[in-house]
Amino acid sequence: MNYLEFGNGYRDFSPRVNNNYVAPSIHVNPELDDLFEESRNWSDHFGKLVMRHLFSAPFDAPVEIAILNEYIDWTLDEVPSLYRAARDATLADPDNIDYLSELNFHLVAPRVENQWHMLLDQAYTAPDQRTDESQSWIATIAADIARARKSQMALEEKSGIRNGIVGAYNGQLTELDAHIAALEVSRQNPNRGLIFLPAPKRFESFRSVKNADLLMLDRLAQQARGIQVKTRLSDNDLSKAVFERYNPDFITFIDGFTDLGNCIDQEIGGGRHRSVSWPGLVSMDHLMRTPIHKMPGAAGQNVNKAQSRGLRMTQLRTKQIAAELSRGRKNFIPIAVQNISGRLLQDLQKEPTYEFYKRDRPTSQH
Repeated sequence: MNYLEFGNGYRDFSPRVNNNYVAPSIHVNPELDDLFEESRNWSDHFGKLVMRHLFSAPFDAPVEIAILNEYIDWTLDEVPSLYRAARDATLADPDNIDYLSELNFHLVAPRVENQWHMLLDQAYTAPDQRTDESQSWIATIAADIARARKSQMALEEKSGIRNGIVGAYNGQLTELDAHIAALEVSRQNPNRGLIFLPAPKRFESFRSVKNADLLMLDRLAQQARGIQVKTRLSDNDLSKAVFERYNPDFITFIDGFTDLGNCIDQEIGGGRHRSVSWPGLVSMDHLMRTPIHKMPGAAGQNVNKAQSRGLRMTQLRTKQIAAELSRGRKNFIPIAVQNISGRLLQDLQKEPTYEFYKRDRPTSQH
């Protein structure tokens, strides 16, 4: 779909009026709302920036890059505490889960700085090294979440009580995996002007039939597409209902189980086994492939000896987590790219049919 048609599909957005920041259940936590105000303002800013790019509106690239750097500094200072607050609130009350999911944008956005530069500067192309660095940062975040998920699953198995946070972790891990695979698609298609961004809230409204987790832009062909990521979609009526809830003119699905290969074999007794969803394996694959000297923070850091030792310990711990959670298995990234690349590039070029809007509408009687 061309830029203008895609952008027009997301013009109608007013988070303060339409309450787009919460799920249809409209669960509101005033305390968290206060904490999230600045993060939502940043999401609004980047949503507007994408829209300006789609409509070829002028902007001052050096100014916007300076704002991007300010945002990255803000995420380093504020997002960890916001994440802990949302996590603790969700553990206390599962109805707060959407606040945790809302932070997905801020987990990735500062780590794909080169993708924003491509949005701002038509002449800029992200070097492979910068793309690899983005993937490594995303995978490192995934390792921490995967470890937290494993601990929570053990607690829930012991207590027999589930509060839903494992599902939120699964969703976050699947999105992080999808972004790593998508960046690899971009790397393998250097002649395309592909940009992959986490979707700001304008594009990820819970109530929208065009709800996207990632945005795929081709700045050379001026084409755009939204990507919706699901941990697992199986062939049943529920999955069919999920598909039918989204507008296929705007949205392409990535299934963590079938597309990304995020599954493990689990024994269920009596010599029987089943494949179960296990998000995070794409990220762990990347970490397993990445030498220590190329891990985030390994190079280009102005740090003292104590900080250097701390970074080294973090890198080693992350590698250990990756080895443990992936059980030494590799090759998830090549398989994921093979599964999604052709579909993403094909869907990017699709012309809209507008059939979604005609669905279930009564025909005129004569």
